Parts: sequence; C-alpha cells; structure tokens
Amino acid sequence: MEVTYFLQSFANEYLDFFFLNITKLSETMLVIVLLGFIYWCTDKKFAYPFAASVTFSLATNNMFKNIFKIERPFNLNDPKLRVVEEAVPAATGYSFPSGHTQLATVVYGTLGFHLKRIFKFLCFAAVILVGISRIYLGVHTVYDVVFALIIGSASSAFVMFTYNKFVSKSPWLILIYTLPAFLCVAFLDTSFLGDTFKTFGISFGAFLGMAINEKYIDFDSKGSVKKQVLKMVLGIAVALIIQGGLKAVFSLIATTGAISHILVCIRYFLIGFWIAAGFPFVIKKYLKNID
Repeated sequence: MEVTYFLQSFANEYLDFFFLNITKLSETMLVIVLLGFIYWCTDKKFAYPFAASVTFSLATNNMFKNIFKIERPFNLNDPKLRVVEEAVPAATGYSFPSGHTQLATVVYGTLGFHLKRIFKFLCFAAVILVGISRIYLGVHTVYDVVFALIIGSASSAFVMFTYNKFVSKSPWLILIYTLPAFLCVAFLDTSFLGDTFKTFGISFGAFLGMAINEKYIDFDSKGSVKKQVLKMVLGIAVALIIQGGLKAVFSLIATTGAISHILVCIRYFLIGFWIAAGFPFVIKKYLKNID
C-alpha cells in the first residue's frame, strides 16, 4: 500500500476532481460510443477485432476476479487509506485485477497502435492515468493495476493475432469470441452474474450483428461530416433508448433473481445487435443519399 499512501500524500479537491473524471475514460457507455464511432464512421474492419478485444478482456477480468476473490482496499479497514467516496459506487465486485485499468489498456492501448503519433501519446497517457486514478481514489492497489495492464495487453494481443490469422477468414467465426463470456455466465458465482450477463449479451449481439452485416448488409462507413454527425446522434440516441427504456420496462417484470439476469442479457444483446447490424441497415437503406 506504500504506493497508494505516496500518491494520496498529494491529495486535494482538485486532484479528486481530475482523477474522478480521468477514471470515467474507461466507463462502459463511453466505450460503447467510441466503438460506435469507429464502426459507423471510420473503419468497420478495424472495429471487428477491436470490439472482440474489449469483450474478451471484460470476460477474462471477471474470471480473474472470481478466481482470486481479493477484497477492495476500502473494505480492509485501513485507517491510513483515503477513499474518494464518489468513486465507490462504480467499484463493484472484487479488486484484482482492476477492471477500469484493464479496459483502458485494451481500448486506448489498441487505439494507440492503430493511430498516428500524436494520438498514440494521448492514448498511452490515458492508459497510465486511468491506472493511477484507480490507486489515487482508493479503490485499487498497485498490484491490481499492474496485473490489469499485463492481462489487458495480453488479451488485446491474443485477439488481434487470432483474428488476423484465423477469424477474419469467415464472418461467422467472430462469434467464437463470445465463448469466454459464456463460460463466465455458466460457471462464475452469483455475485458476478450481473456483469457477466451484460458482457455475454452485448458481445453475442454485436458479433452476430457484425457477421450479418458482413454477409448481407455491408454498409459504407465513410461519408460527409454532416452524415457522420447524423449517424452518431441517431445511432447513440436509439442505443440509449434501448438501454434506458427497456431497463424501465424490464424492471416491472423482475429486479432480482434469474429472470432479471436474463432480461439484462436481452437488453444488452439488443444494444449490441443495434450497433452492429440494426443501425448499419438503417445507414445503407435510408442514409445513403445524405451528403
């Protein structure tokens, strides 16, 4: 914990504000928006392995947390630890490895290798700062963060290699990347069911949608600035309606137990499928003449 104590020796309200916002760089909705932008507006071929890296990493993170079952530092009654309370609600489950850091490593690390020099620096800086933020905020230890960096890097490298070597040969093979999330749903204990059903739902929906797009839709991700802005506004708006609207409707059916987990899976499946196939169909059918 010495690294934590050292970082927190500089603590003040301005650093609290800074790191609370830095840690949001790896929150789920921002990553979904980023994936949507890459897939709909820039490079859908890169979006396939990029999305696979993200969901594969989420599933492996849940696996490691379940295997090691290490408590969060703020649950250890350490009187020297300073916890920024606003960070606690998002710090669910076990501590090791850090989910935010691992996701940041996959998202911004992968982008860093794909983008030009100035953006490489910004992406790699984001990875490091997210890791530091998790320690500073008192929700992870340095071991959680370091191993998350290693696991995230390994996950991304594995997916990129297997996709380019084998999976890219058939659009349907991308569905194999749902396997880790499925294993999490099948074998992890009940404390992880909420997160794992989300991961399985969105990965199955997204990869099924990507396969359908590649086989039957094949939309064009290029377009004018006006068209790209319209795509982002419309695409994300519908995704948010699916997320919030169905959450409200499904809460009337069940909020706990097996049924609620299945409904979460369905909701995230529909978000993934909308992003990967539903909206691409709209783009090709109705937005193709907008310039």
